[in-house]
Amino acid sequence: MESFDYTSPWLKVDLHTWDKLVSPKYLTAYSMGTVIFWQSQVNEFVYIVKSGRVMMRVVSEDGREKIMMFAEKGGLFGETSAFEGSTEPYSAVAIVDCEIYKIPIPVFLNHIKSDMEINQAVMTILSHKGSLYFNQILGLTFGDIRYRVANVMLYLVKMYGISNPEGILIDIPFTHQDMADLIKSSRVSVSKVFHEFSNSGIMKKMKGRYIICDLELLKKIEKII
Repeated sequence: MESFDYTSPWLKVDLHTWDKLVSPKYLTAYSMGTVIFWQSQVNEFVYIVKSGRVMMRVVSEDGREKIMMFAEKGGLFGETSAFEGSTEPYSAVAIVDCEIYKIPIPVFLNHIKSDMEINQAVMTILSHKGSLYFNQILGLTFGDIRYRVANVMLYLVKMYGISNPEGILIDIPFTHQDMADLIKSSRVSVSKVFHEFSNSGIMKKMKGRYIICDLELLKKIEKII
């Protein structure tokens, strides 16, 4: 099983990790924008992404939203009901067209009990999520917006970076609003940071994609905690 960056909000695992657990009979297609399950819902399934991207978000009683994480290919989510029999702490939304395995909870639990490889994979993901929550608390408590933007950009470099004559191309589209939602800030504040990073030569935008021109300087900004 691959190693994790425990500060990243993206859950991405080698899909073959789950070969013994998934089956074509569990596969379900979700169109972009579909709510897979709602916050405070009790689930009957655990979900594994075959393709696409799923966003987990929490909405407060007064309507404020916090994006917790994203699940991509191989990502596991919706396991809270399986272990605790309680409601899910977040809603899960397909942000692109997705194919997702809906594993019935009894099947999921039986595999955990009988298959050490599956058990270890699940425990590793749970540890990842715990560390992610912890680092989000640290970032919100001690990290300014420059730190939070740099942290996400470095992860995008790791996951989607492609060598480019001018630096490292992040080959995935995203907007200032996407970044603002993720790091719990305003679009205006994020735009100011992106403008600063561009002026200082850290990055530039070309044909709808960002290119990191000075990776070491970006790393220095991220290492404030």
